[in-house]
Amino acid sequence: VLYESSRGCRNDCGFCVSAGVPLRRKTTDIIRAELELIRAARVPEVRFIDRTFNDDARHACELLRILMTEFPETRFHLEIEPARLSPALLDVLTGAAAGRLHIEAGAQTLKDGALAGIGRHAAAGAALRGLRELCARPNLRVHVDLIAGLPNVTLDDTFEDVRILADLRPEEIQLESLKM
Repeated sequence: VLYESSRGCRNDCGFCVSAGVPLRRKTTDIIRAELELIRAARVPEVRFIDRTFNDDARHACELLRILMTEFPETRFHLEIEPARLSPALLDVLTGAAAGRLHIEAGAQTLKDGALAGIGRHAAAGAALRGLRELCARPNLRVHVDLIAGLPNVTLDDTFEDVRILADLRPEEIQLESLKM
């Protein structure tokens, strides 16, 4: 099941339909009730399609604790911005049972000039540190997103990003072309 617990994003990425859309979140009580309905239908995996699951680290930690303790039979897919990976969130992720979480980490690029040029409020170094932490956790399935064709990114830059990420050994590197 594709599930949306929030809509909008604090980033202003020039290619994204959520750019400039104020962030709104469902309460944990509503999320819990809706996940109960999904569980009753015996759905084995829930894919959170929130643009940035960890936009608010405190809320993400609270929600992850609910997912891990109250829905132990369900696998969850979460889209995380690696530059915003807080120590508290990393602790909660580290405590998840192996195979329960599939993390889609949206790096987009490891080039600061390109990130600034598209309106993404992240530093490449912070994203890389977050990716290293995520990929070092054997209990997590990590999938890293890159976008080819971003402003200020050459083909050689893209190849370099792929090489750097390959050294981290994520389960998957997804390289998409820029779509406007």
